Amino acid sequence: MLPCILLPGLVRAEDQSKLDSTEALFTVLAAANAAGYDAGLSSSPEIRQKVRDAVLAANPPVLRELKAWYFDNPARDKTADLSRFISLAISVGDPPDFAWTKRELDIPPDVKDMDNFRALLPRFYEQAHIEDLWRKAQPLVEETLARYQEPVARTVLEANAYLRNPTYGFLGRRFSVLIDFLGAPNQVQTRSYGDDFFVVLTHSSDLHLFDIRHAYFRYVLDPLAIKYGMQLKEKESLLDIAEGAPLLREPYRSQFDLLASECLIKAIESRMLSNPGLVDAAVGEGYILTPFFEEQLRIFEKQPDSMKLFFPVMVQALSVRREIKRLDGVKFAQEPPGAVKPKVNAPAEPVLSQSAQRVTEGDAYYKKQDLENALRLYQEALVQPGSPEDHSKAYFGMAHVALMRKDPEKADLLFHKTLESSPDADRRAWSYYYLGALSDAAELHDEAVKWYQQALAVEGAPPAAVKSARTGLEKPAPVVK
Repeated sequence: MLPCILLPGLVRAEDQSKLDSTEALFTVLAAANAAGYDAGLSSSPEIRQKVRDAVLAANPPVLRELKAWYFDNPARDKTADLSRFISLAISVGDPPDFAWTKRELDIPPDVKDMDNFRALLPRFYEQAHIEDLWRKAQPLVEETLARYQEPVARTVLEANAYLRNPTYGFLGRRFSVLIDFLGAPNQVQTRSYGDDFFVVLTHSSDLHLFDIRHAYFRYVLDPLAIKYGMQLKEKESLLDIAEGAPLLREPYRSQFDLLASECLIKAIESRMLSNPGLVDAAVGEGYILTPFFEEQLRIFEKQPDSMKLFFPVMVQALSVRREIKRLDGVKFAQEPPGAVKPKVNAPAEPVLSQSAQRVTEGDAYYKKQDLENALRLYQEALVQPGSPEDHSKAYFGMAHVALMRKDPEKADLLFHKTLESSPDADRRAWSYYYLGALSDAAELHDEAVKWYQQALAVEGAPPAAVKSARTGLEKPAPVVK
C-alpha cells in the first residue's frame, strides 16, 4: 500500500497532517458503484469505469445484496448519496475487516444506519479482488498525490503563517486531505469527527485549494471558539439577528461559537485575498460577525501575538450593543448568487407530487437516452413526498435504465420493487412481462410462463403488453439435452 504523504512543516508525532488516498475509501466507493451509484459517471476519470467493469466481470456473489441495500436505502439526492459513502469510508478501519473505528456511541449519525452495508464489505473486498484493483491503481494514486503535495503544503503553511500558528499546537489531532477516484467529479466534502478532521476531494482539474485552506482554518479555529465558548455565550443574543438570514445553514443558526469561528474565517479570507467584497457577501448570507472580525484582524496583523493568544482578546472586544447598531437595517440575501428566478405569469401546470415531478423529468431524460440524469431523477423521486404509485413509476423507470445498461440482475430487482409499490395497470402488466422475458433470457422457461400469465391476468392491461405476453407464452420450451 502506498504510504501517505506527510505535509511538510505540519508533522509531529502527536499531530500528523497528511495527504493520502486509502484502500478503505477505494473499497467503499467501489462497492457503492457496484451497488448502483452512478452520479457523474460520464465525466469521471477512466479508472472509475475500469473498476466498475472489473467488479462486474468478477461477478461477486455479494453483489445482489449490495444492490438490494442500495435500492432499499435511497439517498435524498446525488450529493447526499456520495456523502454517506464518504462518511462510512472514514469511519471504518482497514481491510479486510472494515470494522468501525469508534465505539457504537461515537459512530457519526449519518452512517449509523449503514451497518448492514458495512457488514458486506469484507465479502465484497475478497470476492471482487479489490486488493488487486487497488494495487493496479497505485501509479495513478502516486501521480495524483504528487500533483497535490506541493500546492496543498504551501496552502496550509500560508494559513499557518497568517495565524502565526505553531505547526504542532494541537496534540493528538489530525488533519487529513483524502483523494477519491471513484465518486462524482468536482466534489469537496469535509468532516470533523472528534480529533480527526477530513477533507475529501474527488477527481477535478481544480485542486480546490481555497476549500482546503478554509477547512484547515476550521481545523485550527473551531477548537479556539469552543475553548472560549463560555465567553462567547455571553454575546449569543446576536443569534437573534442571524435567524433572519434564510441562507444561513446549521449549525451556524444555533451554535454561536461555530458561527463566530466561521465569520472569523471569512474575514481572514477577505484579508488574505485583499477582497473587501467578501465581507459584505458573508453578511448577506447571515455571517453577521464578519465585519467585526475584519476590523479586529487589522489590529492582529500589526501586533506580534499568535491567533491562539489574540482570539480571546477579540472575544473580549465583541460588543453586543455595537454589533446591533452596525447591523441595524441589514438586508439578507433571499437566494444564493446566480439562482434562477421563476418566470412571472407562467401558465398553470398540473399539480403533481414532488415525487411525480421527478419521475416526469426523469422520463424526459430517458427519452433523450440520457440515462445518467434519468436515473438520478428516478432515485430522487423515491425520497420525495408522493404516493406509492408515484414511487412505483420511479422503480419502473430505473428498471428500464438497467435494461438499457444490460444489467438484467438489477432490472429484475427493480421490476419486483415496482410490483411491491402499488403500480397502475400499465406498469403492473409490463413489469410482469419483463420479468418473464428476463426469466426466459436466464433459461428459466417455467418461471417465465408464470410471469407472462400474470401479465395477461391484469385487468386493464395495455394491448401492447398483452400481445407481448402472449408472444412470450407461444415460445417453445428449450429442449433439455
